[in-house]
Amino acid sequence: MNKFNIYTIESSTDVTYPFTRGIFEDLEVFYHGTSSIYTERLEEIGFQLGGVPYDMNDILRLCKSYEAIKFYGVGGGGYGVLSAFTAGAYESTGREYMPVSFAYSYWCARRYARNPGGETVSHIVKAGSQLEDLITDADKLSEHRKYLTDRLEHPALAPGAYSERDAWLIALEKLSDRTFLFGEYEQALGIRKKYLDMLEETFPVVYAVKLSDELIETEGQYGWRADREQLLYEDTPSEIRSRGMVPPSAIVGRADFVNGAIRWEEGETGEGLPLPWL
Repeated sequence: MNKFNIYTIESSTDVTYPFTRGIFEDLEVFYHGTSSIYTERLEEIGFQLGGVPYDMNDILRLCKSYEAIKFYGVGGGGYGVLSAFTAGAYESTGREYMPVSFAYSYWCARRYARNPGGETVSHIVKAGSQLEDLITDADKLSEHRKYLTDRLEHPALAPGAYSERDAWLIALEKLSDRTFLFGEYEQALGIRKKYLDMLEETFPVVYAVKLSDELIETEGQYGWRADREQLLYEDTPSEIRSRGMVPPSAIVGRADFVNGAIRWEEGETGEGLPLPWL
């Protein structure tokens, strides 16, 4: 069994880098933010392509419900994350599998880890809740109906060969179809309930993982960056994807945030990265 140090971080406000300086300066080390409910599995079988704790069909179905009525959620989470990042990543592989991503920055991975149950599961529940709230709240439905009506007055949706006006008219029609809406409501409720337990009694976890050349993509948006050394001292949002299964032996450290973790980004303290040796 792979041996590595586990660092228990008691304070949710502790943003100091927890691993050794040697791990920090190793250009082959990347980070993966996740939830404590997955540690046993990851440390037993590693990071598997497509080895996700959710049904991709649930995500595609939730997104379809949103798009049918031109509803894009409230704020930046829920549907927005599922559509752009989860479904987007799935599409990028030709709908064959979900890729495994690793962050260049420990603090970037730490932000991902803050989602209870992991990023995607957390936003499945959020998307389900927001759709339920819309459908069961007459005022919110009325507000969304006004949004659709106002959008139809926009010049971009004027009748024409290349106009999407018909799709918006259909969305407005569906918004008044109670049978359709409550069918979507029941479906969203069922999907959300499947994942609720995965949010309970969990805490953020960040893995430090050593990825040799044969384990990572070398080209493209999620490939190796030639300026990796310069990025060491930046809280960059850049990510890299594995090209296959990453074995548990690649894990070189784990940080457990047993009382949660507040969000932090470089520049918030005005002092650069919080490294204990500086």
